[in-house]
Amino acid sequence: MKVPSPKSKNEWKPLGLLMSKVQDLYTTVRDTLGGMGIGMDIIPWLAGDGKKSLVEKLKALGTEFKNTQRIRLTGNKNLIWVNLDAPLKLPFDGAEPKPDQNAPSGWVKVELKKGSLYVDGKKIVAHLDEGQKDGKVMQGHKLAEALTGKSVEHPNILDALLELPHLVPDELKKDGLGRTIYLYFWAVKFRDRDGGLYVRYGCWDGGAYRSDFRWLDGHWGGQGPAAVRAS
Repeated sequence: MKVPSPKSKNEWKPLGLLMSKVQDLYTTVRDTLGGMGIGMDIIPWLAGDGKKSLVEKLKALGTEFKNTQRIRLTGNKNLIWVNLDAPLKLPFDGAEPKPDQNAPSGWVKVELKKGSLYVDGKKIVAHLDEGQKDGKVMQGHKLAEALTGKSVEHPNILDALLELPHLVPDELKKDGLGRTIYLYFWAVKFRDRDGGLYVRYGCWDGGAYRSDFRWLDGHWGGQGPAAVRAS
């Protein structure tokens, strides 16, 4: 008998993972229904009189699942869809999300095209307020006020870039002086237990796209632009 090569062994991994998930699903169904005193006799009922109820519940589960999806891939590696209504990733334990009143929502198209990043066809620019230019700095709360009315970007876009860093264009990695850009996603702020507000950012560091957060009591200079959809 021929011993399978490492490559052919690896080809079986997806099937093994699928079988493992099927086993987990079986265990959940068995324990849930078994705990209610229901056995295999439910199967003929589900295939008959209970089919309509099963379909309705499966549709509800499907809708709930779709709402948790953050990214949908396409056949184009430079084009994805991002769900801005998907559950937010919290920057720290106990963080309370505080979305802006006009924060974008729904599924949006994110595309890397001709060296720039676009969201729903609008280019993402690294926006600096006048108070951040020419060596000046702005306190975070004042900067947040100055950004009112701007199409600031959502942190779910940041998480998509963290997962698919090839979508980050060079123009959002370093500024004209060759300095690292710390790109802030202001559409959602996060409050801690003491009332302090924070905002998440992404930066290109050590050959990878990374994320962190910053307290609004701090100050923002020329390396801390906001991710904004150009008008």
